Amino acid sequence: MSNYGYEGRVAVVTGGSSGIGLECVRTLLASGARVAFCARTAGRLDDVAQMMARDFGEDKVFAEALSVLDEKAVGGFADAVRERFG
Repeated sequence: MSNYGYEGRVAVVTGGSSGIGLECVRTLLASGARVAFCARTAGRLDDVAQMMARDFGEDKVFAEALSVLDEKAVGGFADAVRERFG
């Protein structure tokens, strides 16, 4: 993904605490993007967020536990991402 020029862009990833979602988060961060990601459970998500912040910088990472089936929670997440990254 490094050839796609994600520097300065914001990416949102669901299911970002494991599997394909986690690898998307890692690859986007390595490509220069700021990444907001979510997952259903806070424990693993918090661990991943701390690891990504350590590896790529706290200013590039935003994570929140939520279910994408909860429309209100998704709206709140979108608002928080806009506030964090502009």
